[in-house]
Amino acid sequence: MNRFAWVLLPLSCLLASCGGLKLPNPNLYTQACPAMHDGGPAMDGEALFFVSTALRDCRKGGLDYAGFRERDTTYGQAVHQAAVVRGSREFASEQYKHKAWLDLLSQRVNAPANGGRLLVFIHGYNNDFDEALEAAWKVSRLYYAGVPAVVLRWPSRAKVAGYINDEDSVTWAQADMNRALVELASLSPDVTIVAHSMGSRAAIAAVEHLDQAFPSLAGHVRRIALASPDFDRDTAMREGGALDKLLAFDRKVLVYASRKDNPLKLSRVAHGYARLGSSNCAYDVSYEHQQLGDTGWCHLTRPAANLAMVETSLVASDGLRHSDYVDSCAVRLDLAMFLRGDDSGKFRRKLTRGDGTVGYQIDPALVAASGLCPDSAE
Repeated sequence: MNRFAWVLLPLSCLLASCGGLKLPNPNLYTQACPAMHDGGPAMDGEALFFVSTALRDCRKGGLDYAGFRERDTTYGQAVHQAAVVRGSREFASEQYKHKAWLDLLSQRVNAPANGGRLLVFIHGYNNDFDEALEAAWKVSRLYYAGVPAVVLRWPSRAKVAGYINDEDSVTWAQADMNRALVELASLSPDVTIVAHSMGSRAAIAAVEHLDQAFPSLAGHVRRIALASPDFDRDTAMREGGALDKLLAFDRKVLVYASRKDNPLKLSRVAHGYARLGSSNCAYDVSYEHQQLGDTGWCHLTRPAANLAMVETSLVASDGLRHSDYVDSCAVRLDLAMFLRGDDSGKFRRKLTRGDGTVGYQIDPALVAASGLCPDSAE
């Protein structure tokens, strides 16, 4: 059985309502959690920061977060550590009281070498806490050294068959993520958001809330990257849609799409319409575009300043093709350039269509010529 079929079976069960979610006694998860730090030094190393609406889980001694909801938002730091013992966690985490956490983050944002920059990462569906931290850590290493990164951890069940649970929970956590983004934009005049998969829904909603409720802070969010966004494509790309709204306040917006993204194929089955992270035309809302088939370029949009719709199907990546932004060397190079404000698109070729729409595709030949990713092609 291939990996795609392995994913399809649980999703079929999910769509058939194969059982409910049994909620645990939260006290059994949190009773062993250490006290929150009320000040003091930051963790050793280049710590990630995080804001969590997921249930704390300290049953194994360290601080972890389960895939259930917790009423109280918690704040903390996490440091990447080598896995010395098989099965040990990749990150060590500590929790802090809100003010103490803000003070530590503010020190990092305002460090002379940083220039006020801040990176915000929102993970996607089927991610546990360590997976969310690992993705954020990889993205942060593409940015300038020393830029603090904040992970917005929402309560993903971290199970393939937990898709509908995750859809509900990311919506449930939206108000907390809205508040977090307002606070972070208050702290930094140069915020970059990177969101993956279902996390793109939270990013889009949080930025729209910031723009409407706090326009004086909206310009602090300067760059937004949506990687494999599990978001309705027509809702995003139509005139006046989500992408047009994100482009307000002179923001730069990058979207990575692929016709080979298997989880987004399944999301399309669940929702009936194409996803923003898919370049496949076979299920486009336009019947004319449908005739272009699965190799069409339905990520192409009307020309817009500061918007790059980038297709990644030609580059080497993992089997599921849902995390090209971190699993593909070629896409990592492209993302690093975007994070650092380089708009040259030196690893992309421009795509155009007779109707005037435009977009880009990462070209393995251009990547290989750089010598940075010798095995960049599929």
